[in-house]
Amino acid sequence: MDKLLSIIDGYGPQLGVLFAFLFVVLFVIRPLVKLLSAEPKRGRVSSGATERPLTRREVDTLVAELEESLGVGKPSLTDQEKISRLAKSDPEKAKELVRHWLRQ
Repeated sequence: MDKLLSIIDGYGPQLGVLFAFLFVVLFVIRPLVKLLSAEPKRGRVSSGATERPLTRREVDTLVAELEESLGVGKPSLTDQEKISRLAKSDPEKAKELVRHWLRQ
């Protein structure tokens, strides 16, 4: 026991620095490296089926539903999903719709 106390007494400051360094490496640097090296997530993973492009009729129906729901207030999550689908399937129509909303 006396030998351990003499080692701690002699190397106390160096051991403190060593433990502080290990703490920083394990709890700061390592998670930061993992976070920065991780690939960004690309939205939700589909359930195996790829989304097909919307037909012109479906796009027009979707636009009508969105205009109706957004006239009431803030878009809901389902409205945001509809907007996303519309923007993916028909960017020109989505651009016109956004311009129309901004003018109001």
